[in-house]
Amino acid sequence: MQNTLAKQLYQVSITVAVVAAAVMAFSIGLGEAFNVVVSPDDVVDVDTLAVYGGDIDLVDRIATLGAFVWILGPAGLAAVRARDLPGGVRGIITYAPIVLGLIGLTTFSTEVGDIISGDYVWANYSDATAAFHLMLAASTGAAILGFFRRN
Repeated sequence: MQNTLAKQLYQVSITVAVVAAAVMAFSIGLGEAFNVVVSPDDVVDVDTLAVYGGDIDLVDRIATLGAFVWILGPAGLAAVRARDLPGGVRGIITYAPIVLGLIGLTTFSTEVGDIISGDYVWANYSDATAAFHLMLAASTGAAILGFFRRN
């Protein structure tokens, strides 16, 4: 990135996304979060369903997979490095911020907009739901700022 401020904002966005993803995943439980991604019909916990508005759809599953990418990927625990993986998986890790940013802009635009503008009422949501929204807002910021990166 050419602009130092944009680079710093990008790093802060990624850091917030990682922390929010971890809070969301640990709040509902790693096993429940895993079930959201691979087998949403097995999710029976009412609190977990509440995080996703009572119903888990494809976008929720992709966003939760993105939370795992943030947590385990290079920006989080660095348990997974993109260059060590096959092309398809490498693409998922590489483009996760952009995909999550697009989900934030399209499906969760109200929540993301409220967080960015400061109008989000944190007390109206559970910790897990608020962390989910924050992860998407930070991912949106990272995606937008990522377009300014110079390779």
